[in-house]
Amino acid sequence: MQYVLFALLSFGVFAQDLQPEKVELTFKDGITFRAQNDLLMRLRFRIQNRFSATTKDTDSADLKNAEFSLRRMRLRFDGHALDPRLLYRVQLSFTRADQDWDNAEVPNILRDAVVGWRWNENHTLWAGLAKLPGNRQRVISSSAQQFVDRSLVNATFNIDRDIGLQHYSKFGSEKPIWLKFAVSNGEGRNQINKNASMATTARLEWYPLGSFHDDGDNFEADLYREPNPKLGLALVTSANQKSARTGGQTGKDMGDGEFRSMESRFFDLVFKYRGYSFSSEYAKRTVGNPVITNKLFVFEGEGYNLQTGYLLESNWEPSLRFSLIRPSSYIDEVTPEVRQYTAGLSRYIKNHVVKIQTDLTYNEQYAYSSTSYIGSWQWRVQFEVGI
Repeated sequence: MQYVLFALLSFGVFAQDLQPEKVELTFKDGITFRAQNDLLMRLRFRIQNRFSATTKDTDSADLKNAEFSLRRMRLRFDGHALDPRLLYRVQLSFTRADQDWDNAEVPNILRDAVVGWRWNENHTLWAGLAKLPGNRQRVISSSAQQFVDRSLVNATFNIDRDIGLQHYSKFGSEKPIWLKFAVSNGEGRNQINKNASMATTARLEWYPLGSFHDDGDNFEADLYREPNPKLGLALVTSANQKSARTGGQTGKDMGDGEFRSMESRFFDLVFKYRGYSFSSEYAKRTVGNPVITNKLFVFEGEGYNLQTGYLLESNWEPSLRFSLIRPSSYIDEVTPEVRQYTAGLSRYIKNHVVKIQTDLTYNEQYAYSSTSYIGSWQWRVQFEVGI
């Protein structure tokens, strides 16, 4: 609670200093403050309330887990200072599940703290803590998902946030190409770099049918009902040298003197047309010696995610998803192959800003000890509201 009070007090002091000429409130941009002295600040918040229940297996209805949770509560500030080309973004999180508490063992409230310089209309340099240009589903906000949350593939392979430099460039207008490049510590959110090695990430995007309406490739579901077919294709490569965490920028600390180098590759696509949407991701990670101890390892292998949905005129959207992660032969005896089949239903009350979602997942794990699959069910319901 003290973090929330501190953030609100800091905002109050800043807002007084801002002396806004104009204050606007919209669901798209939140509360916008504009001032004479070339300052602009947008304030946004969002809350995700969730209920989830998981069965022990498919043979009975006995529950392994059932809980109500506040999955996310975030505050975000962004805008420009002194010059429209000088950008900034700060994002804070206030729930345990959103703070990497179990891995970092501290309340890690800071998610973004980044400053940007748009030195050209199509080129921007960023410095600080922010999402790396990884797979599309990770780059898309958790507030803009088609299901209650991101897929198992994203949870296993995503390269998340890191501290460093990023540069975004756009080439062309009719069929634009984006090149996004980052050099970072490789240790994740607010972590010290335990050695001199760095991580490099590059993402190449191509839109052969033209740009999506109003950045429609940056949220799931075709809320704009694209009148013409739109397609986005992307390739990502990331090399993290001598990371101290099992997921590179995420995961548990490997222990004193333990480091692993890992390479991640992604391919993703998104297609939208008249309310129909389809997206797909492929991920692969290779690691030098992935096993650290009998219970600690770096996931090496590949994953696939396919999902689709159709937005009805009533703004209800039924959707389907299939996800698979397959470990490499080096770790297949310590972690199973997993398949997930998910059916979802969303009601977009105010686009992604105010919505209610539910999904039902059949989870199937391959048990090597018995050479058979073990199944279970998961049901989730989530209500989200924000500005």
